[in-house]
Amino acid sequence: FFRSPLLSCEFIFFRCTMLLMRLIICIFSLVYHLYLWWSRCIAWALLYVFYIVNVVNTLLRRRGRNGPLDVFVVGGGIAGCLAARDIADRGFSNGLRLKVTLVDPKTYFEYTPSVLRAIVDLREASTILMPYAAS
Repeated sequence: FFRSPLLSCEFIFFRCTMLLMRLIICIFSLVYHLYLWWSRCIAWALLYVFYIVNVVNTLLRRRGRNGPLDVFVVGGGIAGCLAARDIADRGFSNGLRLKVTLVDPKTYFEYTPSVLRAIVDLREASTILMPYAAS
């Protein structure tokens, strides 16, 4: 079997260009997906900050009432816990008397991304559940 050197050089050049094209496509895909992820994170963060600021500003306008203001946060997931904590912290720092109540059907916070790890390692099961503390 005889192979010409020109044919093998063309084959190597073809393989190299194909690998280079695949690498470029992977890089563009990675950059695009990172852009989508960061834009969503920034959008949610801005929405969250503006929502909390709006809630606290609304409460500041109603400051003249007697007694503490009642704030109910529905949902005890990550966003609900953060919202309840931030409303309480910002209200306290602005001199508001607030009674923040977190409404959730469960009596504990479950860190859902760790559920798969807890299935594999049963010792981790106790670390993903945290009871809601009354404060």
